[in-house]
Parts: sequence; structure tokens; C-alpha cells
Amino acid sequence: MVHSEEYKAKRLARKQKFMQQAKKNNVFKARRRNNFSRRPTFQAKPYHENHNEPPKQDSNTLRQRGFFQVLPTDDLPEVPQCSHGPCLLFDKKNGPEVEETFFACAIYRNHTEFCDFKLQFNKETKEIEVKEGEEAEKKKKKKKIFGYNRIPKALTEMKPTDTVLYCKDCINVFPNKHECVCEPVDRDVLARPTTLLPPVNEQHGESQFFFSEETLQVITKAVEKSEVDGILCIGAPRIFENIRAIHPEKNVFLLDYDKRFAKFFPSKQYAQYSMLVDHFFDKNAEPKLMEFFQNSKSVLLITDPPFGVFMEPLLKTIEKMKERFASTGKDVSSFYSMIVLPIYIRKYVLHDNFWMSDYRVTYDGHKLYQHPEKTIVRLFTNLPTECIDLKKINGYKFCQSCDRFVTEKNVHCKRCDACTSVEQGKWNHCDLCDKCVKPRYVHCADCARCHLYGRCIQK
Repeated sequence: MVHSEEYKAKRLARKQKFMQQAKKNNVFKARRRNNFSRRPTFQAKPYHENHNEPPKQDSNTLRQRGFFQVLPTDDLPEVPQCSHGPCLLFDKKNGPEVEETFFACAIYRNHTEFCDFKLQFNKETKEIEVKEGEEAEKKKKKKKIFGYNRIPKALTEMKPTDTVLYCKDCINVFPNKHECVCEPVDRDVLARPTTLLPPVNEQHGESQFFFSEETLQVITKAVEKSEVDGILCIGAPRIFENIRAIHPEKNVFLLDYDKRFAKFFPSKQYAQYSMLVDHFFDKNAEPKLMEFFQNSKSVLLITDPPFGVFMEPLLKTIEKMKERFASTGKDVSSFYSMIVLPIYIRKYVLHDNFWMSDYRVTYDGHKLYQHPEKTIVRLFTNLPTECIDLKKINGYKFCQSCDRFVTEKNVHCKRCDACTSVEQGKWNHCDLCDKCVKPRYVHCADCARCHLYGRCIQK
């Protein structure tokens, strides 16, 4: 039977519509299978006793980033280096047992794609095991660091009537014309390089997301209220350039792995730095930092580390910065810190007078965290609570009992004497646990704690 072209077109349209509906049905069925409303009941015995399945590993046996743990290297005579600086010492675990111990890059987490440097380490002999035919210290040739303050120097050599051209390829400025494709820029814009430099988007290492304008203003206002005269930024270039521009009377110093900033700032204000191993790529950079500490009566350290950062080496680096400040004869109580982190690792930071602000940190260009209602990033600091002023920011209120700003949905708990809600709406107080817990948590008699349905602790 011969069909017309119109009939064939309608049949094809019906088939495509049917296939689209089938895909939607499959998605709906998958969601229904995983629906949270189908909650399993609590079990008196561990799950693996009633089923032929192995027990789950205790989450306490594993540390950050899944199956890897960072080990201290202070007692080792030397630490191998790759092209990105000194390495970190890792334990790779399979449950409670250690599969291997090795040195790997401290910057890039994807060792196969970005940095393949890896050396096995023997814990018993404390020797680095090198494969046959491989050098004891595998080092790649390091690239020369960009010249400091090159762009401001070039501006001083130009005439006031010259048109300033900025070249993204050369990362430099030229008067009137240049062989590369350039764009004219205002001289003031060159003082804020984060508006010119494209963010490095390597998710396993240098993943750059710059603070939004609102977050920038909140942190800048905190700096002003703290009345510190020295601001040390580690991996927070937008904060650095903003304070440097509007408060030239303050001492500022930027430590960042991105060496492109060297062309915009002098050596007394910038150094290329690896935060997890406290390594300066320029041997003259640490004395410059000590001059910064010497000239500052009080210091606020602001750091915005990558997501998934190992907390132990980061906190150790902050302690080293505090020791450097104290070595200049200053009181260590004049050294403050502000760490920008996701809320799920707050337990590593909330000690020694540190507290978490309810302010939702946002970033320009981030798929999720550019929206205040979706971001999970917060400010952790030991500054006085009055330094975080949110009265002009929508969605916050001031709690008289806590003496700080909290989100509008955060209700003060009289039993805990605190505004306890962190995420997921209003938290509920559990009398048995004697603390507030997430709204979806219920108390389990077997575990003697609150948790999600069906998440009993495996004995």
C-alpha cells in the first residue's frame, strides 16, 4: 500500500511523540523507586545479619575525599617535588586497611590527566620506593615566573593621551596598537585583574570561581568593621584587589597559585604559593611576607580554598601563618581568620572561638552557587559577630539572643540557647539527644541518636 508524504510525516511525528513520552515515563518510574516517602522501617538487627550482603564500612574509618588520607611529613628528611611544588603524602584505603602510601601532586587531584607524578613510600623504612630506571626525584622543568608589576610599569611609560590596549594572550598592555587582537581598557580596570583574566576551569585543581558583588561587599564590610590594618588573602584575589583599591592605607598581601597575577602586582604584595604544603615558588617571597607581618599591628587572613580541599594541611598552613605573625613580636590574639567553606565540613573548623555565619556565599558564573537559595558555602571566622553585618541583605534578621544576623527561617531554640538551623529549613530539638537536628531526622532507640530513616549505624 502506498502512503502519501503527508501520512508518512504524521506517522513519524506520532512515533517521536511516543518515544518522548516513553522517556518521561522511565524517568518517573526511576524517581518513584527512589522516592524518599517509601521509608524502610527500623530494624532491631543490622541489615547484613538478615540479608546475604556485606556490612557497610563505618564512615569514621575514612577521611576526606573518600578513600584518601593526608599524612604529616614533618619528620621526613625530604619531600619530593613535581612541577607544581612539594607533594602531599597520601594513604589510599580500602575499608580499614591501607592499600598503598604514596606522594602525589598537592595542586591537582586528577593524577592521571593533569599531573602523573606519583612515588611510592615505605612507612617502615621511611624510604621512597622508585621504579627501576626512574630517577629518585622526578622533577619536571619549572616555567619561569612572570615578571612582577609589569603592567603598572608599562602604564607609567605611556602618555596620558595613549589608548591602552590589553592583550589576553600576552597578558600585557600596549599603547595604541599591537600585533595581537587586543581590546581598549580603562586604566582603572587594570587594578582589578579578575575582571580581565578568564577563570581557570580545571575542576581537579585550579578551579576558579570569583565572589559575587554582594559577597564581596559583605566581606569588605567585615574587614572595615574589624579595624585590622593587615589583610592576607590566600586564594581570594577578588577580595585582595577590592580592598587594595578602596583602602590603600591598609597593608594587603595575596598568596595564590595563579602566577598571572604577578604581572599586575608588585612582589611586596603578591607571591605564587601552594597553600596545602606552605610552599613559596619564589625564594624571595617569604621575606616579603615577613615584612608584611612586621608592618601590620593586626592581621585578618581570608582564604577561599577549592571545594573538596583536605582540611588538615589547610589548617596547618593557617597555623604556620599565625606563627610567622607571632615571630614578629605581635600578640597572637591580633591574628584573625576567615575561611570560606561548604557547611558539610564545618566540624573541622568550629573550634577555638570559630563560628559560622548564616550568610550564603555566592559566586559569579557558578551553576548552583550563584543563587543564595542553592549555595552551601558559608563564612567561618573568629572575628567578633558584629563584623558580619547583613542588615542591608535580603533574607536575614538579627537575633538579639545570639547577637548576630541569621537567616529569616532560622528560629532561636531556647533549650540550646542558639539559632541552630544550618540548612533544610527549621531544625527540631530532640530531648533525648539534647540538641537540635535536621527536620528529616528522627530519634532511633537502637543507635541512641537521630538520623535518617533506615540509616542505622552498623555495629
